[in-house]
Amino acid sequence: MLTLKKFMRKSLPVILSFVLIFSVWSPQVSKAADHNANASLNEMIARTVDYYKAKAKDEVLDSWMDIVALWGAGQNLNDGVWKLPSWKTTEPTGASKLDPNESDTGHIRYIYSLLAMGEDPAHAWGSDRNLYAELAAQQNTSTGAFGTPNKHMWAMHALETGEKLGSDVGDWNANAKQKAIDFLLDQQLADGGFAFFGSTSDPDMTGMGLLALGNYQNDSAVQQSIARIKSFLKTKQLNNERVMYGDNSNSMSAVVSGLMAVGEDLLSNEWMVDGKSVLDSYSAFQLQNGSFKWMESGTDANPMATNQALIALNDIKYQKSIWYRFAETKQPITVNLEVDGISDVIYADQATTVPQIKKPATALDALKNALDQAVPPVEYNIVDSSFGAYVKGIAGEEAGTFSGWDGWMYEVNGVAPNVGASAYQLQPNDKVRFYYSRYPAISTSATIEAGQTDPQVDITLVGDEFSEQANEAGNWSFVAEDSGLTVQSIEKVDAQQATIHLSGQASGKSFKIQALKMALEGKQDSNIVSIRVPIAAKLQVDGISGSIFNQQMVTIKNTEEPATALDLLKQALDQAAPKINYKIVDSSFGAYVSSINGEAAGTFGGWDGWMYEVNGVAPSVGASAYELKNDDVVRFYYSRWPAISTAAQIVNGATNPSVEVTLVGDEFTAAADDIANWDINIGSTELQVSSLVKDGNKVTIALGGTAKGGAVTIKALGAALVGGNDSESISVIVPRVISSNDDQTIAINENENAVLVTDSGTGMLTNNVKLTFESAALPKIIAERGNTRLEIPAHTAVTSIWNKELLLPKALNMEDSGLNAKLNTVLASSNKKIDSVDARLQIGGNGDIQFSQHVTLTIKGQGSKEAGFVDHAGVFTPIKKYADSTVQTDDVYAYSQNGDLIIQTKHFTEFLAYTTSALSTGGGGGLPIAQSITLSVEKRSINEADFVTPYAFTIAEGDTAFAALQKALDQKGLSLNYSGTGATIYVQAIGGLAQFDKGAGSGWMYSVNGVFPKVSAGVYTLKNGDVLRWQYTTNLGEDLGAPNASEENGGQQPGQTPTEYSDQTEISAWALEAVTKATELGFMNGTSTVNPKFEPKRQLTRAEFAALVVKYSGAEQVQADSGFKDVTKQNWYYGYVAAAKEKGLMSGVTGTTFSPNAPITRQEMAAVLVRLKDLVDDHAPQAAIKDKDAVSAWAIPFVNVAYQKGLMTGDQGMFNPQALVTREMAAVTIIRLHELK
Repeated sequence: MLTLKKFMRKSLPVILSFVLIFSVWSPQVSKAADHNANASLNEMIARTVDYYKAKAKDEVLDSWMDIVALWGAGQNLNDGVWKLPSWKTTEPTGASKLDPNESDTGHIRYIYSLLAMGEDPAHAWGSDRNLYAELAAQQNTSTGAFGTPNKHMWAMHALETGEKLGSDVGDWNANAKQKAIDFLLDQQLADGGFAFFGSTSDPDMTGMGLLALGNYQNDSAVQQSIARIKSFLKTKQLNNERVMYGDNSNSMSAVVSGLMAVGEDLLSNEWMVDGKSVLDSYSAFQLQNGSFKWMESGTDANPMATNQALIALNDIKYQKSIWYRFAETKQPITVNLEVDGISDVIYADQATTVPQIKKPATALDALKNALDQAVPPVEYNIVDSSFGAYVKGIAGEEAGTFSGWDGWMYEVNGVAPNVGASAYQLQPNDKVRFYYSRYPAISTSATIEAGQTDPQVDITLVGDEFSEQANEAGNWSFVAEDSGLTVQSIEKVDAQQATIHLSGQASGKSFKIQALKMALEGKQDSNIVSIRVPIAAKLQVDGISGSIFNQQMVTIKNTEEPATALDLLKQALDQAAPKINYKIVDSSFGAYVSSINGEAAGTFGGWDGWMYEVNGVAPSVGASAYELKNDDVVRFYYSRWPAISTAAQIVNGATNPSVEVTLVGDEFTAAADDIANWDINIGSTELQVSSLVKDGNKVTIALGGTAKGGAVTIKALGAALVGGNDSESISVIVPRVISSNDDQTIAINENENAVLVTDSGTGMLTNNVKLTFESAALPKIIAERGNTRLEIPAHTAVTSIWNKELLLPKALNMEDSGLNAKLNTVLASSNKKIDSVDARLQIGGNGDIQFSQHVTLTIKGQGSKEAGFVDHAGVFTPIKKYADSTVQTDDVYAYSQNGDLIIQTKHFTEFLAYTTSALSTGGGGGLPIAQSITLSVEKRSINEADFVTPYAFTIAEGDTAFAALQKALDQKGLSLNYSGTGATIYVQAIGGLAQFDKGAGSGWMYSVNGVFPKVSAGVYTLKNGDVLRWQYTTNLGEDLGAPNASEENGGQQPGQTPTEYSDQTEISAWALEAVTKATELGFMNGTSTVNPKFEPKRQLTRAEFAALVVKYSGAEQVQADSGFKDVTKQNWYYGYVAAAKEKGLMSGVTGTTFSPNAPITRQEMAAVLVRLKDLVDDHAPQAAIKDKDAVSAWAIPFVNVAYQKGLMTGDQGMFNPQALVTREMAAVTIIRLHELK
């Protein structure tokens, strides 16, 4: 035993090396089975990782083997959980010091542990030490050996890893490799194994030998050697009844790792003995706390046994050696880089190789790598910001050299990417150019009065310098209109100052000045400045209790930007004697007045605050956007906004209740306790108002009588409030308690904005309880009935034809003999059958009731069940059930919450909760009978090959034309986009080919046996032998031979543009005309055809925008791989994204990622639209926007053009570049682009 302990101590560096190497890379011969889902394997790994995490609270992770093992288990060692050793970034000293000619395995251990911690061994510890090159230098050039056999094995492995990572591995070349292989093969013993020393093979060294040889499996001698090793290990497979490959877990782990390195599956039948796998052996060594012991007879955790077991178990899980995985990190990438400074080339165009050890290489990495390696190195200044890292300076040339927006920009392959240089992921052979970009912006403080003779204008330039040609009037643009002035001469004062001498008499009209490119060193036009005469307007400011600033005329300077109402206020208050203080707050909606003279918005705790009017009318824009005109009369005033609320509740049957009302946003007058100054509607509660008592900002309303179900509506009238304006109404609900047995009809009064209905029953209730309403706009409704709960949110509207009656959830007969057959017919397509119907509810009534938003039906205790509905045509449809309550876009969907089944629906019908099981292949049970039809999905009308050529397709009894299409496309891997359910099913797109793609009359139609049915495909039931054709039409079915395309059209409405969307009232006034035009032109469509909606406020996705710009451009979809991993042929937008990329309209967020479902920002839209119209101008003048600092550097040229061309406008001078684009915004912009001349 003593001898063994000595051996273990002496062998520690060897085994350490083994474990380190064990978690990197794996060029394996074959791919074995996937064991990611093996429960027992995953449990062992998880317990071991938890063991390490428990230790991490108190201990530094300084064991090389532990570091590699945890990396291999998927742990991020830099996430703050792990206490890492100082030698992660600092060169070790003392006993841990690593000499360049280290004879032990130190280099190997440091190489792999540094890689696991995300460091680069080729530049270890921030120095020039290259551990790979130092290790390579230790090879004996004559024998090829690196020392002892075990060091030799790991040295070969470590150097192969470095080479695959693209690092400098010194003298490790083809000749050195061959000598190393030959030396290793010479160490193989007669029985096929390897040994630490002596002539007796042991499993540990044999496993390590496999790890080293696994890199050279194309060598015939190595192949023979591996075969001999496997044969040897077979003899050691089960030495005793429980332990494989030896008598301890360390030996077993060494063998497992070696066999995994050469592509073996240790859980396959080939490597099992008597039905036992290596996992059975590992289970005998794992302790309760997740660690592993060395010998089966032992009781204590062993550090080496634990980390080696964790490595081996993860090798089995991922079917790849941990050590081989290190080399799978990104390979270095070679690109061309050029840096052009203000006046000269700083770094000539040349190739540079960028490492990618820690992360994919970016354009910024290429710049830093090239400048660091330049001779001599070129200094640079990189600054981190909330928008990412950016280049501030190179070779001493700092951004803002010319005091403006001038600075460093970059382009790739001649195009400015739409992400920053720190985010752009390089592709091989990219041509990257960084250049100093000048952004000329001129300004003036000159003011010209009407009647002034021969004035002059002093111009200041930032972002660039005036050229010698700036003195020439022809190099300036002067738009005088009828100002009465002309340019006499221009004098360049210095590099950034010029004076324009004018002649004539100023008429008072404005004029515009612009420096053209020949007047500037950067050779790009400047912005345009306007010179305006001062504005004279009257201002008055009224505070909470009286005047703060009496009405008087104020003259305000009116130069580059038009003077606004807010400018008038600020100037007047600044110049008042004494000065009147104020506070202006900037927001995403523009600047607004927060306080004047200490009177702050919200003084009364509500929405009270500062408002303004001009000439007695409240403008439709904020004060910072209203452009003043001469003689305007502007008034700012403190506005009270009364809002009352109460926390009071009145229970049904309460006697003489009272309600305490609290006021914010205003103050009560002394007359607030007079009932005449209140509007109190007691509705159906049968209560009476007894008295009112005022106490500060509260009024207590005493009611008399016994409360019945209904609501008390309360409003404070103007006479009760200091501001004189009525408050909004509030309601105090009295719950309606209903019978569990008798039929009832409850009239809901128009005054009720919330309704609560409860009963004392349990289980499923079968009596009819109806609510009747006075309008289609519903109050908030909560109805508790038995084991159901119905919730209708406030502001929900009924959008279908309706008798204004609503049946609350009512239980139906679950033993209906025809119900199970109907359900089984549909479920058979999913290989399911009904076991039991657990709840069946009718809700709404006998008619079709549809809502403007989702309402919630809760069926208590049925959370484990599936859900479905039967529409009013009798068609059953399963409801998609999601894993959680995340809001979905489906018209109806379900999820489980706290044991209950939750159904979110936009329509009322018959709902079911049911249990299913897999469809048995045995006889009996009345299951659907399989039938056959001929099915095709055709594109012949557009001269393209069919998606699905005619073929025999098996259907179940009761399948509809839509159900058959859905199943067939699923089998073929084609995408399907549709809206509606049952009788309202409408097919929008198949395989990415959508309605309107080929014109206003294009879309999908279906026919059965040559006839185009007049009903939806969702209700047309197929029969055995039918011929079902889904065909794409370009002209409402005329090209398909439909007998009357306007009427008989296969249940579809291709190309019909709705004259009005059902949510048209939600479209902003400024967007309505554009939405209509975009729809008519086929650029944009509604989101459904039955009860068409536009969803104007929904954020536009990148995929939708790609489709929009491709349709606008007239380009065809490109049915080819776009190179984006998140865009596949099954996606409806597949062809649009590929076309947008091919045409240079849109790029990915990275080289391989498009993010189709991500929203698009205003600056991204600006870039795409400018490219689409071929308006790209890197020298476009700076747009006059107030939030230019928020525009990403790459987007500045695009925003400038989009703003100045009128493609996109701002909000009160703000462009809001990071704001997300809505569908109505997109409609406005695409129509502006369409109409741009």
